[in-house]
Amino acid sequence: MTRHLLDPRVWLPALIGAAAFAPRALPSPEPSPPSRARAVDLPTLPPLRRDDKARTWNLVAEGSTVRFHVEHGDERLLVSCPDVSGILTRDGKGGGTLELRFNLASATTLAGTAGIDLHRVLGVRRADTVAFRARLVSAATTDLAGVERLLFLGQLAFGNRVLAQPMQLWACALPGRPVRLQGHGPVRAQDYELPQRWTLFLPASAMQVTLGLDLEWQRDAR
Repeated sequence: MTRHLLDPRVWLPALIGAAAFAPRALPSPEPSPPSRARAVDLPTLPPLRRDDKARTWNLVAEGSTVRFHVEHGDERLLVSCPDVSGILTRDGKGGGTLELRFNLASATTLAGTAGIDLHRVLGVRRADTVAFRARLVSAATTDLAGVERLLFLGQLAFGNRVLAQPMQLWACALPGRPVRLQGHGPVRAQDYELPQRWTLFLPASAMQVTLGLDLEWQRDAR
């Protein structure tokens, strides 16, 4: 009997099993209290110095995005217009000018339903160029360094229609980065004689056109 108890094949498995279950029998330690969160003060960007020199920028078409979003009932159309040019000036005294030209003949459909004819909606069959010329009437700084809210008032010409058109854009000018103008707003289709639709001899339902701009500008070296 003693000989069998001294045999490792008998007591070794029992010892290993006891060692495996021993930690479970010990009392579990108290969980450490969670560390208290601490607020960290981030540095505030200093306001950029106002540029008091006259400047001119040329639009960079490759880095810009011009899009039209068209809605008519349940139909939707998203259009990109890559052929765009423009000039932006600031006189250093709070004034300036903005000139933009969109070539609608370059427009391509990004997404939408098949029921809307892109070139018919945008009136390309009648005219293919949209020109906007305006002067800067208001420039307001914001809490974000390098960001301004610019209000332009001018004229938008399309075909034989020339109408007064305000345009509010956000200007972002950070050190080492190109100047950008961004914004969006509605375009009244009926004001520019864009096509309307008639259904069962009922009055035409207007299409809602929204213009979205994200424009990159490069300073003129001259």
